[in-house]
Amino acid sequence: MKKTAYILLGVILAGAVSCNKWLEATSSSQISDEKLFSTRSGFHEVLNGLYTKLSDRSAYGLNYTLLANEMASYPFMTAVLNSMSSFQRHLYTTSICTDTQDLMWQTGYEVIANANKLLLELDRHRDVITDEDEYNLIKGEALAVRAMLHFDLIRMFGNASWDGENASKFAPPYVRVYSKEPEPQLTYSQTAELLWEDINASLECLKSDPILGNTGETFSLVANADGYWDNRRIHMNHCAVLALSARVAQWQGDMPKAASKAREALDEAIACGLAEWMNADDYWRSYASIGICDYQITSEGLFSMDTSTGTHFSDWISLTFGMTNTSLTLDQTWCRSIFPAGDLSADEDIRGFSSWLAPNGTNMGLKKFWGIMYTVVISYDSSGNRVYEEMPYSGTLPIIRMSEMQYIICEDAILRSNVEDACAALDVVRTHRGITTPLTRPATADEVWAELEKEYYREFVGEGQLFYYLKRRYASGRAAVVDNYITDGSNLTYPYPVSETIYGRVQE
Repeated sequence: MKKTAYILLGVILAGAVSCNKWLEATSSSQISDEKLFSTRSGFHEVLNGLYTKLSDRSAYGLNYTLLANEMASYPFMTAVLNSMSSFQRHLYTTSICTDTQDLMWQTGYEVIANANKLLLELDRHRDVITDEDEYNLIKGEALAVRAMLHFDLIRMFGNASWDGENASKFAPPYVRVYSKEPEPQLTYSQTAELLWEDINASLECLKSDPILGNTGETFSLVANADGYWDNRRIHMNHCAVLALSARVAQWQGDMPKAASKAREALDEAIACGLAEWMNADDYWRSYASIGICDYQITSEGLFSMDTSTGTHFSDWISLTFGMTNTSLTLDQTWCRSIFPAGDLSADEDIRGFSSWLAPNGTNMGLKKFWGIMYTVVISYDSSGNRVYEEMPYSGTLPIIRMSEMQYIICEDAILRSNVEDACAALDVVRTHRGITTPLTRPATADEVWAELEKEYYREFVGEGQLFYYLKRRYASGRAAVVDNYITDGSNLTYPYPVSETIYGRVQE
């Protein structure tokens, strides 16, 4: 059977959500569609399956974030690391890289196939999903997931520039139908149109998002009687799709549009209570009181993985501070040029040595994910004093953050030669990381670029975002200026899986 990502059968749907009680396989291991999609709960299970699959080790649970993408872009010390160091040396044709990349590609397209199946059955079963708001929520989220996965697959396996001479080249396939037949490969220009169609359609559907307060009178009594639609942070909500649109506009080089969408996402998220800026004082008090704090800054997540179902805690913890020869460490000299030294002073960046970094032999270990299995609950005692308690973690890990939106706003200001606005945009994030001293003004554009790049290194370490930033900056003709002995962004395009090229896919 062909191994292409587009010949996807119902068994893939089973693979994504087969652990759920609603999925009963027939004797031929195919899902009984009529049984699955005959109830609202069945649709919920399939939608849950999309998000569960996103947290797979081959996707955001590891390779899209901490491992493959981060190894290819972030200057971790890997002299004695296992064979995954091939990513850091950009030896993408080695077996460990090709096997990993194949899984990254396959998992992404599996999620897309499941989203397409969900959209297909949603329109076939309007008699099951009778509430208009619930219909719009399911459709809007499925479209958003489909758009996000295509976008990241294109960012990993495609060109950073989609216009000019690249506009007519073939992009990674954009698959919008659930079929055994492969979709024709389209140009970057055509693919971008489809991506925006999905994003705009999703935003229109998600006007029914409960966080916006626009749902009908019966929604809370019927469609959301069980509270299924309450936790919007782990679903692709309206704010998150606005943020996704900012990402796409930025990648296409339309920075005014990107900044506008970023502001919309931030304003809406704060206004509706979806997310809020972290309180640096609470962070430090928690750290001093119980030794645990919100290292992942979960309150700022516009869209987050549900880490109670799919994130592989042992992998994240052992890789970032396992005290073994497979741990990812950072050169101390390099760290001191990027991260603040840290001494629990009153004006200290939380992302410094006393919180996120710690000695690991001769290098520095990353503590950012130490608290991934725990969370901090803030309560008040009888005297009104804040009390910090350590609790088992069943929360979230942000995939799209508020800080990223501020960085988009900053970049737009730099390109408009408005360094004052650019510094102000960065100072918003810096203030919520504990730094009360504003950036020095007047600054030159180059100085602000350098500070923005340091922010990417500090803020997103371990999350895979630097991969996209460096790749895009290099393609734009403005390679990053902060020293990185791994890459300048010129070698961050993964090759297509061999199975794709064998059957006619073209990587240009």
